Amino acid sequence: MSEMEVVRGVARRVLTGPTECGAADSWLWERAERVLRNVERISRMPELVTADAAIDRFCLRAAAYLSDAGYVSHNGCRDVCSSTVLSDVNPVVLREKSAKVAGEKLGGLLPAVKIDKIARIIVESARRDAGIVEAKILSDARNLDDIGAVAVMSELRRFILQGRGVADVLKSWDRKIDYHYWHGRLKDGFFFDTAQTLAVRRFASAKSFMEQVGIENLARDVEDMTVESVEGLAGASV
Repeated sequence: MSEMEVVRGVARRVLTGPTECGAADSWLWERAERVLRNVERISRMPELVTADAAIDRFCLRAAAYLSDAGYVSHNGCRDVCSSTVLSDVNPVVLREKSAKVAGEKLGGLLPAVKIDKIARIIVESARRDAGIVEAKILSDARNLDDIGAVAVMSELRRFILQGRGVADVLKSWDRKIDYHYWHGRLKDGFFFDTAQTLAVRRFASAKSFMEQVGIENLARDVEDMTVESVEGLAGASV
């Protein structure tokens, strides 16, 4: 078994837990796989290829797999996935916990120098002054996953776990728009221009979707098809 297969197996065990009904909850594990896909593609973006950046791809991929592992120690239980909401933990604290979990789970399975590098990537990826390229790539990979259609699904999941509904999701979205939350994330949340451009596109798609959710929630499209308007259409066709 390769070292990466070892890391992948550890990450899957850490990030997959039972739901209240006993079924496997793969939410965090699937996020890790998305972040990994982002990492692999970001590392091939023009600004990195042009700069011929020296990237430790093994440690970067391992860090992507375990970047959210800190939820295990944060929740203090095996029911980590069903109780987790990704926005409820300080990101710096979470990455420090994730690095600690990574060190504990990988101890004895990988050389210490690799474990230390993986932990450093995870910790620095939460800092805007990250000094190593792997941490910058991981940061942008996670931030991309936090913006767009999948992010809307994550927000809905969070509210469902809290017993709240669509109206609450819409209120939360509107507050973020009003307080320029997304503007700040898009402006200052990325190290690489290409990743930032992709984030802007993802946000536009999510914004369009949420506008449609708002229309359907208030039945505005139904209102447009009132008896009067239908009768008007019928009269025009005579």
